[in-house]
Amino acid sequence: MAFFDRFPIGGDNDLFARLDALIADGDAAEIEALCRSQRAQIAAGFATWKTVPPEVRADPAATQRYANTVIAVAQLFAGALADPSLMAMLVGAPKDNPIVRWQAAIEQARAAMVERAHDEARTILEAALEQHAGLTGTGAQELRAITIGSIGQALFHAGEVHTAVERFRDALALCAAHDDTEGRVANLAALYEAHRWLGRPDDAAGFADRLAELHAVEDREAASRWAERASVARAGEPRLRVWVEIEGRHLDPDTLGPGFALEASARFVFVRDRLTLGGVTALIDRGRELGRAGDFEAALRCFAAAATLDPNDPGPEYDRGQTLLHLRRYADAGAAYRRTEALAPGWYQCRTDGWLADELAAGRLDHEALDVMLALEDDGAHSLRRAAQAVSRWPALAPLRLAHARVLARAGQRAAARAAAEYGLEESKEPDVETRLLVELAQLVDGESRTELLRRAVALGGNRIARAMAQLMLAVDALPH
Repeated sequence: MAFFDRFPIGGDNDLFARLDALIADGDAAEIEALCRSQRAQIAAGFATWKTVPPEVRADPAATQRYANTVIAVAQLFAGALADPSLMAMLVGAPKDNPIVRWQAAIEQARAAMVERAHDEARTILEAALEQHAGLTGTGAQELRAITIGSIGQALFHAGEVHTAVERFRDALALCAAHDDTEGRVANLAALYEAHRWLGRPDDAAGFADRLAELHAVEDREAASRWAERASVARAGEPRLRVWVEIEGRHLDPDTLGPGFALEASARFVFVRDRLTLGGVTALIDRGRELGRAGDFEAALRCFAAAATLDPNDPGPEYDRGQTLLHLRRYADAGAAYRRTEALAPGWYQCRTDGWLADELAAGRLDHEALDVMLALEDDGAHSLRRAAQAVSRWPALAPLRLAHARVLARAGQRAAARAAAEYGLEESKEPDVETRLLVELAQLVDGESRTELLRRAVALGGNRIARAMAQLMLAVDALPH
């Protein structure tokens, strides 16, 4: 029985059936010929054709084929016949087209998530899902999967991770049902990250395995990355690593061998064993904004809320420590830095900052010295004068000597910068500061002295970023000149 014998659609059934058969066969020349010869009849009947008949709509496969035929005819008229009227009839005015409205809702939700308004995004998406619940066809299937996956993202970044996992699974099932590989990749990656965040490494590794398998044929590099992530998850992912990022590639500095060719600028990035929730980032950003405005107590409340949302994130504790240090609550600041270190060993400069907090709490250091070190981040002659005055007042303060060396180096006074860094090394009592001083000094000397300083920095490793910088410099220095 022919396809449309099962689903008669009225007086134009024969013409529609002929078009459907040619489109199914992919006979482009015959399709165009039929459309040209029957142009007026097709145009007249299209208003009826564009609505899927109820008897066809009951069969998903038939609905899909019917929609494909209608769309193909409209596209041929718009292209080969230069007649966009059928496509306009099919699409309709944007405000009247449910697919267009649905897509607009998704874009609105995405914009809200960029602004960290995750609850607002979720509300928009859930309303769109309910509004278009009865919509069928390929476009509706794809948008339904995107919407449900996006609800999962909104839930995840709001801290409702268990519920987010359910949405990601639902979206993944929809993508698998209509063979949407891109959607499968997106939702498998979301499930991988959600299970990392939940502290379920074996489950995370399983999703990474599936992603490696999906990429195996068409993208070997991506497959290799996912296989490596699966291996790391199973072995026990470190709480914090430092990667070298070069043109979007992430490299482990421990794997950089002699003769590494650095052909683009590099930066150093922290990689935690969990993604940072968007809700945490929003609260930290708000806390910093309040701190800049001088409302430190309100800032502390934001950091506390962020820590409650994700107790494993070191960011809120680190910013809390910075704020408490500014408020001269040194013992509390020291405790915040120790919690930061426990959550992510070597996070930024928490080790140096914790040491400074302890020195201030014990009365061995004046707060003014801390203020001077922060002020020396500025360039110019003013910094040079202020740095010189500060080191004469606190000559044994190694972090201050580091700041002085950097100010001098920026001013082009390399010999003086070298002397400042060397003096700082003699006075250093904290490995984080010492590692940074070693790398700073290595940039001011050449030959074996530079190599020895970098090797010492790698071996000491008090500061994670400085250690990675030393590893990269050693690898690049080994190139033949």
